[in-house]
Amino acid sequence: MPGARRRPTAVPSPGRGDSAFIRARHEELAETTNPDNPDWLKAERDLTAKQARLKFMELVLSGPDLEAGERIHIEHLLSLEAAAYDWHADFRDEWRP
Repeated sequence: MPGARRRPTAVPSPGRGDSAFIRARHEELAETTNPDNPDWLKAERDLTAKQARLKFMELVLSGPDLEAGERIHIEHLLSLEAAAYDWHADFRDEWRP
């Protein structure tokens, strides 16, 4: 049903490509950040925060003592990060939260 919410358990693991997809979008943003733009500092801080969130989520997911519920929550956060780029041609519907 269009517009219906999906359960977080349907979120893919980062091994299926959403981490790599997000990282590639971050690299694209870094390449287009222009220090001559008056909003450069804000864009740079936003990108740094996005990169830190992704790094943290990957670190948590790689931990050996992660419980199933914790994994579901982190994977859901990862899908929310990926969904910010749902306009991109490489985005996959399976990454939607």
